[in-house]
Amino acid sequence: LTGAGIDIHVPSLPFIMKYFHSTQDMIQASVTVYLVGYGIGQLIVGTLSDCWGRKRLLTGLLVAYVLACLGSIWSPDIQTFLITRAVQGVAIAGPGIVAKSLIGDCFEGHELRKASVYLTVAWAAGPILAPVIGGYLQHYFGWQACFYFLTAYAGFILIAASVFLPETHTDRMPLHLGKIAKTYGRILSHKVFVGC
Repeated sequence: LTGAGIDIHVPSLPFIMKYFHSTQDMIQASVTVYLVGYGIGQLIVGTLSDCWGRKRLLTGLLVAYVLACLGSIWSPDIQTFLITRAVQGVAIAGPGIVAKSLIGDCFEGHELRKASVYLTVAWAAGPILAPVIGGYLQHYFGWQACFYFLTAYAGFILIAASVFLPETHTDRMPLHLGKIAKTYGRILSHKVFVGC
C-alpha cells in the first residue's frame, strides 16, 4: 500500500489534469506532496508508535488514509486534490513505519531477517505493480478508480489489523516533547547522518 499510493495514479495524470482544468505542473505536484507528506509522517509516526502503541496508531492512520482517498475522488478543485494527496502521504507513513516496528517486536535473529526481506519485497512490488494496475483502472473505469482501489485496499488492511493484529508494543514511552526534540537534534546534527 505504501509504494502503490505513489504511482498508481500516474497513468491517470493527463486525465486528472483535464478533469480539474489544471496545469501539468499542478498535477505532477500530486506525487510531490504525497512524498513530502510521507517524509513528514515518518518523522512523527515512529515516535508516536513508541508512545501510543502500534495497533491504535496503525488503525487511526488507516482510517485517515481511507478518508483522504475518498477526499481525492470527491475533490471539487485541484487545490483540494493536492491537500488530500498530502494527507494520504502523512497517513500512509503509519503502515510503512508500523510494519517495520512490528517485525522488530515479533521476530528475532533469522526470522527477523526473513520477515525484513518479505517486507522489502512487498514495498518494492508496490511501485512496480501500481502503474500497471493504475493503467488498467484508468482505461476501463477512469481516474477515480485508482483511489477507489486504494480505499478498498486500505480498508481491507484496516479490518484485518483491527481483527487479527494484537498490540505488540507494551513497553510504551511517555511523550516528552523536549526529549524528542533533543533526540531529533542529535540525529540531524550527526556527521554520518548528514553526510548520508
